[in-house]
Amino acid sequence: MNRIIKVLILSDFIITSAFGFLAPIFALFLTDKIQGATIETVGFASAFYWIVAVLTRLPIARRVDRTPSEKDDFYFMIIGSILISAVPFLFILSSKIWHIYLIQAFYGLGYSLRLPGWFAMFTRHISKGREGYEWSLDGIVAGAGSAITAALGGVLASRLGFNALFIIIGVISIFGSAVLTFLYYIFRPNHNALNQEERR
Repeated sequence: MNRIIKVLILSDFIITSAFGFLAPIFALFLTDKIQGATIETVGFASAFYWIVAVLTRLPIARRVDRTPSEKDDFYFMIIGSILISAVPFLFILSSKIWHIYLIQAFYGLGYSLRLPGWFAMFTRHISKGREGYEWSLDGIVAGAGSAITAALGGVLASRLGFNALFIIIGVISIFGSAVLTFLYYIFRPNHNALNQEERR
């Protein structure tokens, strides 16, 4: 498994695990802390995420595919990851239902920017003959991390409060985004030979 795939899996593991903390407490946060929020609000909040994701992901993916350079893949991933990392901090500042809907739309845009570049780079550098294994490894690693943090999310929210938990999620997500910067050093001009070798 080459270094590019390892970096992509590590970043995915960290960011997915961070947001696993949010899964068990999101509905409770909305109904307890957001003025006028109900269980219906939770459903609409999820809808706002997916509406934005559906409208933006394919156009962004087409833009990523139009250029053979991996610079756009890299920059889209970085920008998307930064937007995703901002989401927990925005929840701290939210107080109204429309804030939540706007944040969820922002979250959907972040993933639409992150995923096409991530998928393109992962597919391009995956080890030949090990495609099923490496795709499955990413899914298992990210899923395991999310399962562990989901189990801890309710405990931390109960003991530390929502705001502290959101800060933890945001900081971990920033770290997951920062991991992607290792790709910059792999793709530097003086690493061209390594880059070409790893593409084979």
